[in-house]
Amino acid sequence: MQELKSKARSALVWNSINQFGKFGFRFIITVVLARLLSPNDFGLIAMILVFTSISDLIIDGGFKIGIVQRKDLDDIELSSVFYLNILIGVLCALITYAVAPLLSSIYGIYQLEELTKGISVLYIFNSFSIVPQGLLMREMEFKKITVTIIGAQLIAGIVAITSAMYGFGVWSLILNYLIEGFCLAILFWLQIKWKPKIQFSFGSIRNILNFSYKLLVVNILAVIVNKVDLFFIGKFFNSTTVGLYSKGKDFSLLPSVIGVSIINSSFFPIFSRLQDNHNQFNSTYLRLYNISMFVAMPLSGILFLISSQLVSILLGPNWIESIVFFKWSTIISAFYIANGFMNYIINAKGRSDLNLKKTIFQLPFRILIVIMIPVVFSNFSPIYYIIVYVIFFFVENLLNTFFISKISLIPFGRIFIIWIYYFFIVAGLVILFSTLTISSYIKNLYVQVIIVSLVFALCYLIILKLLGNNLLKVGQKIILRSISRANCK
Repeated sequence: MQELKSKARSALVWNSINQFGKFGFRFIITVVLARLLSPNDFGLIAMILVFTSISDLIIDGGFKIGIVQRKDLDDIELSSVFYLNILIGVLCALITYAVAPLLSSIYGIYQLEELTKGISVLYIFNSFSIVPQGLLMREMEFKKITVTIIGAQLIAGIVAITSAMYGFGVWSLILNYLIEGFCLAILFWLQIKWKPKIQFSFGSIRNILNFSYKLLVVNILAVIVNKVDLFFIGKFFNSTTVGLYSKGKDFSLLPSVIGVSIINSSFFPIFSRLQDNHNQFNSTYLRLYNISMFVAMPLSGILFLISSQLVSILLGPNWIESIVFFKWSTIISAFYIANGFMNYIINAKGRSDLNLKKTIFQLPFRILIVIMIPVVFSNFSPIYYIIVYVIFFFVENLLNTFFISKISLIPFGRIFIIWIYYFFIVAGLVILFSTLTISSYIKNLYVQVIIVSLVFALCYLIILKLLGNNLLKVGQKIILRSISRANCK
């Protein structure tokens, strides 16, 4: 157990560096490209990704998580998974290339055909990365994963930015995806000792498939549900609106995406190993869920309040119209980290079937409502889709809490109260700050961001202190212990 805790701490540190570095580099590259390119360029890529994101999931097939979750693996299983991934990657590339004209005709934009054909080769590159990355995650070698991903992003980002500066336009974004995928395929294999054997056995990977196919179906359905809004915005508006909507939504969710990635990548292997130790599993889950909400909720509130300043500072005047999408998507982020964490906990228990049932239950309602919006409202706004997502993310939170209470025997109320506790504190502060309009008294945008963030964080901590929040007491003990050690040295 002590060795597991040591690995968990190391995994958390390096995976935090990995996720902040990975998303940090991607964020910086995207900001630079957003100033060099137009919302229309980003909208064209978003339209393609509505369809091609499914290919990425099919290539993964849930195998990466399956490799981590399996208690025992042998060379035949790994080799079989590897060759199956390559086959699927090639098929996805060929299918994507073949349907490019159809995709172009659906939107009525001829340029999409060449762009879709150009990105199709990415799926071959991605298929080579699944097994080595899964093995590194299984062994919690997050330092190697960090170096690999950041290195690939740095190379791809330099090429993409240089291309944009020399007038390659939207093709700069395609190059960014292709070069990153190629570099990841090469660098991941340099980080592992295992090499595939010339052998294949479908029977040997049946157990992995039994776990992975449910995860694959869940992820595909989730992509369909989460990207169907981009399809309808592209059909009823234009690629510029798609670009503004997608970037505003993506940027607001970025901190939550980082948080989920850090927790899940670091602790999914740990939870998988603790799945039979119920007491340890439950206590670890409640502690981490509490910490996640403690950090994620106020961050969502701060982003809501400083959304206009951030968009103006980072993206520039061409992206001002994305502010409304950024602002209201921060409400989704309040649910995103909670739901993402819970989904992985359910998977770690080996119950990916529950996530499948939940997704299938929600799917028809979500798609029906998304389809009905342009039918019922003749002059609808893309913001309607964000409102729909907020409602369904809340429903998903209730379902996740219910499932976890069933498989862990933790009372439903004990889990749900954690989310409610932090949500209402932050919601109250957001309403108060919005009413007071503190930023209106300060002219400089940078100063507005700093002042609003610091004052909000201070008020949040004061309220928690008055309510006797245990996490603050733990934090105080850690700080005092660190100071004491420093004085001793």
